[in-house]
Order: sequence, then structure tokens, then C-alpha cells
Amino acid sequence: MVGEDVERIDWDELLPSRAAGPDAVFARNVLLEELDAALDELPAEQREAFVENEFLGRSFQEMAARTGLSVNTLLAHKRYAVLFVAALIALLGWAVMGLWNRLMPGLFGLHVLGFWQAVGLLILCRILLGGHRRGAGQGLGRRFRMFRALDGMTHEEQERFLQGIRAGGAEGH
Repeated sequence: MVGEDVERIDWDELLPSRAAGPDAVFARNVLLEELDAALDELPAEQREAFVENEFLGRSFQEMAARTGLSVNTLLAHKRYAVLFVAALIALLGWAVMGLWNRLMPGLFGLHVLGFWQAVGLLILCRILLGGHRRGAGQGLGRRFRMFRALDGMTHEEQERFLQGIRAGGAEGH
């Protein structure tokens, strides 16, 4: 299906390159942890469509045959997941930018921030101060190591992993 190729996200283009050194790898992992937090907020059907397509590489036709849902329904689930993640980044970026620009120039004489600078500041704060959820070391770092390992899994092992996602425990147990 032609629309399926259009729906895939080029993660290597979007995220910092692993080849750019340890700082880039660290930034990449932080961004993946934030994606994990956003995925945890999604309804199970949206999370599952996103993970199966993006990280397991399954086509919407394969997912439709397995689930009994139509391709259009699965496309909609994934689209809503992508829109949610994008909206979350936009909302947080605008909030940081607005707060910074209202407080910091007047209080400390600092320059105003643009949107992407604010998103960068948000990421820097996440790196330096840690996250707000579940405790350090849990969530996406472990999940994305699992996503990388999925390539070596059999179909049955991938199905067990997806059962964990459907149950709301993205770790796959």
C-alpha cells in the first residue's frame, strides 16, 4: 500500500546520529526516553499501531490481517499517536519558551528564546535533572533496547512482546 511508506518516520534522520559521538548518543537516548513517556500516555490501540509499524516494521496490511481491524482504522490509530507526540512537543516547547521569555529577560537580562531553543532547553533540563515519571532508569531506555533487539526475535517472541504492550506494560512481560 502506497500510503504505508508515507506514514513511516525516518528515525535516523530525526534523531541525533549515533556516529556523532557519545554526546549525540546520549541526546538520542534522552529523546527516546521522552518518546517513551509520550507513548505511555496513549490509548493501547494507538500505542500498539505506532510500535508495530515503527519499531517492528509491520505493514498496516499485516496488522489488519492479524487484528481484524481495517487498514484505515490502523492508519488512524497511528496518525493520532504521531499527532499526540507532536502536540506534546509543541505544547512543552511553547510553555518553556513563554515562561522563559516572560521571566528571564526581565529578571536576569537574558536573551529571549525561540521555539527550538526552548525545546533544546527542555531536553537539557531532562538530561541534567532527570524525569518526572517512574524513577530513573525505567521506561524508554529499556524499551528501546528491546526495540533494537526485536530484529532478532521470532514472530512468536514478537507476539509475546506485543501482548505486554496491549496489557499496558510496554516492557513486554
